[in-house]
Amino acid sequence: MTDNNTRASLSDCHTDALILHGLVQAMEELQGSTTPQAFQATGALLMMIERMAGCLSNDLEALI
Repeated sequence: MTDNNTRASLSDCHTDALILHGLVQAMEELQGSTTPQAFQATGALLMMIERMAGCLSNDLEALI
């Protein structure tokens, strides 16, 4: 994720996509767990995935 003053490169977007993929895989690993820690981790992952996906979308749009 780049800051608001820096334009992302295609390489930055690729890296962000790889990170998002890993976050989704982590969420899949937590699926089915009913511990309080798993619920907390799932919520944190979901929030980060949403934030990164939005930034990635904006960064890709700027590259077009």
